[in-house]
Amino acid sequence: MNIMRGIYWLLMDTRPGTNLFFSFSGHGSQVKDYSGDELNGLDETILPCDFKMAGQITDDELNDRLIKPIMPGVTMNCIIDACHSGSVLDLQYHGVCKPGKPFVWKKGRHE
Repeated sequence: MNIMRGIYWLLMDTRPGTNLFFSFSGHGSQVKDYSGDELNGLDETILPCDFKMAGQITDDELNDRLIKPIMPGVTMNCIIDACHSGSVLDLQYHGVCKPGKPFVWKKGRHE
């Protein structure tokens, strides 16, 4: 649960203009999706070192606790280095990759 406490701490006292950074390097997995929001029927998860006691952290939990609370004007940079982490934040964005250009996320549209 240290990760969840860390997320709470990270988001405390943010205001427009705040730049945040979240990083996780470790194991990732998938579990059955009970909320019905996954096309493949699986939630992506990260596995903290105490996951055998505290459980895996699902993409739904990360989105609810790390992404949704971000207010307009706050920038969040996340790096997740884990298996099955491609959609572990459940973002509603499309990845944009053009040859010779950096990879960027665009809200709600393809470019």
